[in-house]
Amino acid sequence: MVNLSKKLQVDPITGVPASFRLLPSIALYSAYKLVIFPEGDGGARIRDLAKSIKGNSPSGMNILARPYIEVASFEGRELMEDTLIRWIQRVCNSHNRFDLQLNNFGSHPNHPLYLRVMNPEPVTKLINSMQVIENYIVTNGSGYLKWTKKPVCFLTNGESRREWTDFIRQQLSEDFFDSFTVYNLVLIKLTGAGDASEEIVNVFPLYP
Repeated sequence: MVNLSKKLQVDPITGVPASFRLLPSIALYSAYKLVIFPEGDGGARIRDLAKSIKGNSPSGMNILARPYIEVASFEGRELMEDTLIRWIQRVCNSHNRFDLQLNNFGSHPNHPLYLRVMNPEPVTKLINSMQVIENYIVTNGSGYLKWTKKPVCFLTNGESRREWTDFIRQQLSEDFFDSFTVYNLVLIKLTGAGDASEEIVNVFPLYP
């Protein structure tokens, strides 16, 4: 006989009793990224670089209008956003702005084209401060969370194609160096394919 007096465990996000929940569906979760957009004069030059690459790129190659450095990617629910915003901002309040240096191009087979980050230590330090956020995302999201192990500045989106090999090799042979100051982290929600379908959820200023 079922004991109806036993207290039901309630989902902390939806408020629905856990025993009433359906299996997770694709629609239940959204994909998010925590990123750094290059800003200032250096950021403008990096965006100009992306524009020049786009003008010479093969058909179908998705060159980002706003190149970015990915800090994390994860799946979560929209109802988690307010808590995430508060906790991420607390972490950012404890970190000063920092400079990043980008030097030359990089890529791997079936991976995007990017600029190398020469001094990734400030990004790694920021990631190491986010343990409490990791626990919250894993517990209340889909369970998918990926922290960046080797920060790079992405110039393209999506996998590369075999027919783009010569173009990518040409870019890898080019020299490039620039730097910029990181003023903010940005949380974006992916609503489709390509950077035109990204929704900015919140901007998190770093301590001056």
